[in-house]
Amino acid sequence: MHKAFAGGSNENPFRHYGNFNLKIADQIRSLNENSDSGIVRSLTMEGQLNLILAMQILEHHNYERGEILPESISKDDIRKINQLTNYIIDNISESLHVNTLALHVGMNVKKLQTGFRVLFSKSVNEYVRELKLEIARDLIRNSDYSISEIVYQIGLKSRSYFSKIFSEKYGILPTEYRKMNKGSDDTTDTDLNKKP
Repeated sequence: MHKAFAGGSNENPFRHYGNFNLKIADQIRSLNENSDSGIVRSLTMEGQLNLILAMQILEHHNYERGEILPESISKDDIRKINQLTNYIIDNISESLHVNTLALHVGMNVKKLQTGFRVLFSKSVNEYVRELKLEIARDLIRNSDYSISEIVYQIGLKSRSYFSKIFSEKYGILPTEYRKMNKGSDDTTDTDLNKKP
């Protein structure tokens, strides 16, 4: 037991770099958000730490048996998802469905969704939609393309749907945003976050 905690050797037989586990991450987040005080805080923290330790031991036990829990994500999964984000940017004009993206990266849909929740705190669809909106916003501000051309370039089929989600995200219609930027070149992104 002393060897496990004293460390000092690169050949520590107890070292384990496991997967990222969402349930453990939720427990750690809950631990960090604990606002209790006194004995209640101490007992709550002790209980949560014991639960986190038990979950980590279970994670290691499953790793030794070659089992991966559905709420776990490995380093290889993270690498694949990072590569996928580049693919999404390069193919933003396409209709990017979760099933197609999962097939492209060689992961099942559930694992892909878990990975995006871990890395970006959003679903695959939310990530793609927000990226399309950011690219559209930049094109509206920095190009002379019409709104319809921009909608086509980001892979959407409906201009009215684009106007709706753009307005929901930035609090302004795309046409109004263009007018606002044509009148002033020093408009910042923070201006978009001010809803009327």
